[in-house]
Amino acid sequence: MQSLWKDLRFATRVLWRSPGFSAVALLALVLGIGANTAIFSVVNAVLLRPMPFVDPGRLVSIRESSPQGEKYNVANPQNVADWQKRNHSFEQISAYFPYDLTMSLTGGGTPEEVPGGYVTRGFLSTLGVHPAMGRDFLTEEELPTAPDVALLSDGFWRRRFGADPHIVGKKLTIRGNPTTVIGVLPAGFRFPDVKADIWKLTTLHPETQRQGQGRYLAPIARLRPGVTRSQAQAEMNVIMAQLAREYPDFNRNWGATVIPLRQQFTGDLRTPLLVLLSAVGLVLLIACANVANLMLMRSSSRQREMAIRTSLGATRARIVRQLLAESLLLGIAGGSMGLMLAVWAKDLLLAMLPDSMSVAKVNSVTIDGNVLAFTVALSLGTAVLFGLLPALRASRPDLSDTLKEGGRAVSSSLRRNRMRAALVAGEMAVALVLLIGAGLLIRSFIRLEHVAPGFEPDHILSMRIGLTNPRYRDLKATSSGLDEILHRIAQVPGVVSTGSIQFPPLGGVLPATGFWVAGRPTPNPSEAPVTGVSIVTPGYFPTLGIPLISGRLFTERDQQATPQVTIVSQSLARQQFPNMDPIGQRLFVQWSRETPYQIVGVVGDVKHDGLDKEARPTVYFPNAQETQNIATLMIRTGGDPTKLAPVAEQIIHAYDKDQAIANIQPLDMFLSKAVARPRFQSVLLAIFAGLALLLAAIGIFGVMSYSVAQRTHEIGIRVALGAQSDQVLRLVVGQGLLLALIGTAAGLAGAFALTRYLRTLLFNVSPMDWLTFTTLPLVLCAVAVGASYLPARRAMRVDPMQALRYE
Repeated sequence: MQSLWKDLRFATRVLWRSPGFSAVALLALVLGIGANTAIFSVVNAVLLRPMPFVDPGRLVSIRESSPQGEKYNVANPQNVADWQKRNHSFEQISAYFPYDLTMSLTGGGTPEEVPGGYVTRGFLSTLGVHPAMGRDFLTEEELPTAPDVALLSDGFWRRRFGADPHIVGKKLTIRGNPTTVIGVLPAGFRFPDVKADIWKLTTLHPETQRQGQGRYLAPIARLRPGVTRSQAQAEMNVIMAQLAREYPDFNRNWGATVIPLRQQFTGDLRTPLLVLLSAVGLVLLIACANVANLMLMRSSSRQREMAIRTSLGATRARIVRQLLAESLLLGIAGGSMGLMLAVWAKDLLLAMLPDSMSVAKVNSVTIDGNVLAFTVALSLGTAVLFGLLPALRASRPDLSDTLKEGGRAVSSSLRRNRMRAALVAGEMAVALVLLIGAGLLIRSFIRLEHVAPGFEPDHILSMRIGLTNPRYRDLKATSSGLDEILHRIAQVPGVVSTGSIQFPPLGGVLPATGFWVAGRPTPNPSEAPVTGVSIVTPGYFPTLGIPLISGRLFTERDQQATPQVTIVSQSLARQQFPNMDPIGQRLFVQWSRETPYQIVGVVGDVKHDGLDKEARPTVYFPNAQETQNIATLMIRTGGDPTKLAPVAEQIIHAYDKDQAIANIQPLDMFLSKAVARPRFQSVLLAIFAGLALLLAAIGIFGVMSYSVAQRTHEIGIRVALGAQSDQVLRLVVGQGLLLALIGTAAGLAGAFALTRYLRTLLFNVSPMDWLTFTTLPLVLCAVAVGASYLPARRAMRVDPMQALRYE
């Protein structure tokens, strides 16, 4: 230990005497280790650290699998109730609404639309969570006659009620109904799929027909001790086969899939996160190659020192240990500063994280023990990686040449040059792999951004309201109230048009149900084709610029007392009426009525589910006929829509002082959120690729500069013998370009092998996209030529007389 301490003290003095070398090496290591630590902190939170629930390894998600092949469909409440009764694999089964919902809170302050969630009894106990204050839901509160009760999140309790210690037992008006607060959840409680501040109870309604309930719950369960997921899956297969025989009209060909709860939330995050971690790992590899090159160059200048040590009796192992101590010191310093950089970079990453990666917010992204261990291992590993080869090289000096006055150990230098050249070519290859990966993701992102969503989002303000106050006593009052609010807003100067829809496009929610064409054989409900369902007011289509293909739009004449009508999307019309006019045809929709709806119009397709997904067939109902108490107002303006927000709020509160308003934002924000994840992936990978290219350029610049310095004598002789400046330029730049071409060939081979793993992250771009694979190698070669140009310029200015005196 004392000997190691002496080595470290000597290494400190050596590095302190070489500030330029130490600064450049540290900068490369700090960038590489810091970026790796920051990305790993996110990977750790999302993929590695246990979810903050009791014994999370036994938590699973159960989803129904549809006859159309969808494995992770939401479940029917009655089926969930049967699962609870018939299974022997789970301690508990509960469920929740997997949708972003809001609940109107009125009375006792400013009306507010609060994020809310519905869960079945036992949801919290399934997770192993207990309220910090008060109690959980009770069995008797599931009865239809039971009074409304709610749990509050800790943050909402503190923000809205000032952490009132007597909040339990108080009555709030939620969605127009008096509701008793029964408890407050723990401060750290978060559930990935529900952003709720108010939690209310939903029941499984065992007395209700399955067809009337549809499928809308996301069940979770806790495995019994000793029961494996495969055993639970086998039992669920048996239970679903029983339900298919007992209720063939509803459950025929439906199954159930049991998956770990973490996988439910991280399944589509694993690949992009591992790609980013691999990318930043490659950046660190380039940084290590750069530092190794620096150490190889530096070891050349220390050949005489090593030769003297050897001649005085130092063993090769002793010299290697001393040089590794210098590498270790650099690695520790780089790791320490990299960790400080990661603390800052982590916050930047969190600010960039899209909402779709909300599971990272369940496990806080922190520098915990796992991250610290990762950083320590990374620092020590990189120290060995970049230090071992230079140490082994330097520990074998050529004593006869090195100790001669002016000896240059030419053959040894050539060998070292080949090693440095190989490292730089490797850097170029890795940089090209990252460049191509980033190029593919950027091209994919650009194509996704240019996908037509089916509507015109510019200059539209959206806001959500819930018409649940007592004044909306029936469907007619609710419908007329919404119409009046839209009419008043439409009179404001600068407003072009107004309309509303229950759930906005790209908002994450689109109710769906089965349907069939009247006059054709009626399918079993379990085998009926599925359509999305939207409730709109007459002004919705013109406000959003959704084109009318044929027929007419809804008008004020479409009321409760008039015939039931519907407008269908172009994809539904094409699917069901390929060679005929759909106008006048009638559809049965498993919605709320048993009579068919007459098709009066066909409109363009709208991408409700995502820009990267096919537009779902959709039916639209007029709000006056299928009135809902949740509406998203759409207000088209002639200018900046955000300036209208205060005016619209005043108008709504002038009409109904207790009306809560939520999600006030321009409609184009929905488009921005729809591309948030590919934007996040593209930006980060582009940053890493740019950093890799910069490090590779520095590497080739260093090697060529050192090569020119070593060959000053040779270049002087060439100039003395008549070599022109352009010939010297071609000589040096040609060597740099040769390294780039070797690296490009290796990089292309690596990219061909690795980019197929990006397939699931790409949209309308092939992993072998020819434009990316031809353009970026040219960019890499251009950068290599540019990095070689400055050393070449210095070589062109070599004075033959000075060069001939070099030795």
